[in-house]
Amino acid sequence: MKKAIFISFLMFFCSVSLATDFSSVFEAALQNKLNISDEQIDKGREFCWVFVTGFLNEGAGWVARYFGDNRDRLKTYVPGEVYVLRPSSRNSIEENSGILLKQLHEIYERHHKKIIVITHSKGSPETLKMLADEPQTTSRMVQAVLTIQAAFGSKVADLLEGNPFKAAGLKSLTTQESDRIFSSDVIEVLAQHPVPIYFLRTSQKVGGKGNSVALGILWSAKYLSFYGENDGLITVERQKLSGVGVDLGIINADHTDTVLDPPSSNTPSSFRHALMDAIFFYLMSR
Repeated sequence: MKKAIFISFLMFFCSVSLATDFSSVFEAALQNKLNISDEQIDKGREFCWVFVTGFLNEGAGWVARYFGDNRDRLKTYVPGEVYVLRPSSRNSIEENSGILLKQLHEIYERHHKKIIVITHSKGSPETLKMLADEPQTTSRMVQAVLTIQAAFGSKVADLLEGNPFKAAGLKSLTTQESDRIFSSDVIEVLAQHPVPIYFLRTSQKVGGKGNSVALGILWSAKYLSFYGENDGLITVERQKLSGVGVDLGIINADHTDTVLDPPSSNTPSSFRHALMDAIFFYLMSR
């Protein structure tokens, strides 16, 4: 009897530990050892699911699908519409945050379900600025926000912004603009926001075995190495906001691996399928 109780406790402890450690969840998903339960699937169907793309998402239509593998995998668990919103790369973070609020409101009014938002790169600060600007409205509509490789300022944007590329969208990705937009007052609002916020960061070392970087961002990865560990476009420190939400840790990938198909990324579809499994499992375990 005591042995049975101990085994049950051990299994419960292991499952709780797995649910609270995203790295372990993702590793299990990569090895096809992650068991998504019927209860988690039922819970996932209670929400609307929305992906928000990042900078230069307009080119993904002919280079590779943006969030294509991620959405395909999610739809194996969640029937019906899964939305992919594509904020204009030309617009500033602040302008797109207002547009996203309107789009999410339309989705909420259409389905009358709270929304889980998964964002990438520039789509992340745009979504979080929306939360900060409208805490009451967003807390009514949004269940959770999980950011992947959030772009809270990039030294690459700093380098390019002084050249011919002077669009508002690129300027808002500079470290100076990001620090202005996400002032201490904004960060305080986000820290107290009732919507859970999660930050998933990535890093990909240049030149190591199994650690190649997509050719299109190889030069920027080498450039950013001067400033520290990075994923090819953003340093790991700039992929989250200090004092806000939950840091899910750093996984091994470059800036395109998590959301784009080859040849724009180094990873097969199975990598993004595993990532989506891990995200779904983790959020539905909260």
